[in-house]
Amino acid sequence: MVWFLLVGRAADHTGMLDRDSSQPGVWMHGAAAGHHRWRGTEWGMRLDRRLFDCPMDLLRNKPLLGAAGVAVIAVAAWLAFGFFGIQAAFIDNEVNEAGPVFTATEAEQDAIAATDEFQDAMTEANENMSEADESVEDMATDSGDEILTVATGDFGGQSRYTITGQALVLNDGGPQRFLRFEDFESDNGPDLKVYLRADSGDFVSLGDLKGNIGDQNYEIPPEVDLAVFDTVEIWCERFGVGFGSAPLTLT
Repeated sequence: MVWFLLVGRAADHTGMLDRDSSQPGVWMHGAAAGHHRWRGTEWGMRLDRRLFDCPMDLLRNKPLLGAAGVAVIAVAAWLAFGFFGIQAAFIDNEVNEAGPVFTATEAEQDAIAATDEFQDAMTEANENMSEADESVEDMATDSGDEILTVATGDFGGQSRYTITGQALVLNDGGPQRFLRFEDFESDNGPDLKVYLRADSGDFVSLGDLKGNIGDQNYEIPPEVDLAVFDTVEIWCERFGVGFGSAPLTLT
């Protein structure tokens, strides 16, 4: 029906079609129709007014308009803070971890148990159990070996991001290795990770970045070859972009 009225209006404006009032349903070209004009033009004008009034009625409905505005703001806020996490760019997360603690292996613990110092601690346990417990635990969990720096690297930013500080790989002679950041400071962002990346693009994730400012430690899986995965990278998983990196040099 709407299409019919619109077609009729267009024809009426061009003068191509007229209706013979004496013969309902009969249409003639404008020249032959004389003064009998199709009155569908008035219907079309009414339809125009109704179509125009619909959005205006919605605009005049203040409760509905207010609810729609609140919904739009809520969606925008969720996108900005929930998904994109833009607040992280303006908030610093500072940490200050001490040096990593190396846990002795089973073989190292057996070697410690065979020492005279350990035997003396066990003898003392018979006299004062509470104090001896702490002494024995410290000896069994700390190998006491010198901590060595086996690789180093300096951080630099990528793109528009700024990162400074030093990356160190520490080892005590056992299988454990820790990646340590010292004097570290970086721009913050959402969903930042610590990667060890190879030239091929492969990477090993060491977990979430603990803080964008301060000293911090990350244990390196024993199977990771630092001759291959030789670059420390701060990576934003949310947007797939690197914030900065530190190429490692084995010492």
